[in-house]
Amino acid sequence: MYKISIIIPVYNSEKYLQENIDSIRNQTYSNLEIIYIDDGSKDKSCEIISEAERIDSRIHLIRASHGGVSRARNLGLDYATGELVSFVDSDDLLVPDAYEKMVGQVSEDYLLCFSYSTFGNNTLDRQEQYKKAIIHHSTTISNKVLADNMYYYFEMAVVTSLCNKLLWNKYLSSDEKEIRFNAELFSGEDGVFLLEYLRNTKGIKLFPESLYRYRIYGNQSINKHYRHFARNYTIVYDTLKKWICDYSHNEDSFFKFSVRWIDFLERSAWEMDWNDEQEKSEFEEALARSYTKSSLDYIRNKKIKQRIDKKIFLCLIALDNIKCISKYGRLMRRIRKIT
Repeated sequence: MYKISIIIPVYNSEKYLQENIDSIRNQTYSNLEIIYIDDGSKDKSCEIISEAERIDSRIHLIRASHGGVSRARNLGLDYATGELVSFVDSDDLLVPDAYEKMVGQVSEDYLLCFSYSTFGNNTLDRQEQYKKAIIHHSTTISNKVLADNMYYYFEMAVVTSLCNKLLWNKYLSSDEKEIRFNAELFSGEDGVFLLEYLRNTKGIKLFPESLYRYRIYGNQSINKHYRHFARNYTIVYDTLKKWICDYSHNEDSFFKFSVRWIDFLERSAWEMDWNDEQEKSEFEEALARSYTKSSLDYIRNKKIKQRIDKKIFLCLIALDNIKCISKYGRLMRRIRKIT
C-alpha cells in the first residue's frame, strides 16, 4: 500500500481551508502524509491547520516566511517521505475516493494525469476531452507523441497543471538529482517542473475521470501587475522548445506550438511597464527568440484561426515596430482594467 505525500501550500486561505482539510482527511485511501506549508499567512490559516494536526496524526504543519508558492512546494518536497507525491491547492477539493482511484491507475513508467473539474465563477469538466484524446491516441502518451502534439495537450493542462497529477517521489528526490520548482518564476513554473520530471518517464498516462475540483474565483489577476513577465516566459519558452526538439523529429511540432505562444507574448505586452527600459529590453529579447520569420510564415501559411486581438498583435510582430506594440500593450491593459 503506497504512502502518498500530499503537499498543500497555504497563504491567507482561512475562508476555504477547513473544507480543503476535510476533503483530504475523509479520503477512502488512508495511507496519507498531509503536509501543509504555511507561507507566512496573516489570517487564521495556521490556527485551523494546527487544530487539524492535533486531531489527525497524518497532518503536519510547516511554517515559513512568505516566499511564494514554489518555495513552499520545495519545502514540502524536502519533507515528503511517501513513495508518491500529490500537489493540492489550499482552496480546492478532491472527490472522496480520489487517491484510491489514483493508486489503482498509477504506473512507474508514466506520469499519471487525470481529469479535473472547475467550480466557482465558472464550471468546466475535461472528462470528454480526455476520453477523446485516449480514443485518438492511447491511454498512454509517449513523450514523442506529447512533443508532436504539444499544442493539443498544452490546452488540456496535461503539461501545465500540477493538481491533476500523481508523481513518483524517487524521480523527484534521488541521490543523482533533485527536481524542484524554479522560485524565480511566477507563472509557468508548473510546466517547467513537469517537463523536467517527464524526462525520467516514458510519457503520460491519461485517466479521464474527474478526481479534483479546482476553485475559480476573483478576476483571474487581470488587474495585478507582474514585473519581468517577458523574462519569465522566455525561461518557460526555452524549456518547452528544448523539450519538444529533444523528443520530436517533426519540424512542424514547435511551429504549431508557436501559435499558442502568441497568447503569452501578447499578455507580456499588456502586463509590462513600457516606461521601464529593462522590461522593454526583456520584451524585445523574448520577441526575437520566439518569432522568427519561419514561425511567422508557418502561422500565416496555415491560415490558423485567431481572435482579432491576436491577429492585430501578430501583424505588429511582423512589422517589427516596437513603438506600435507598446501602444497596443498600453491600450489593451486599459481595456482589460475596464472589463
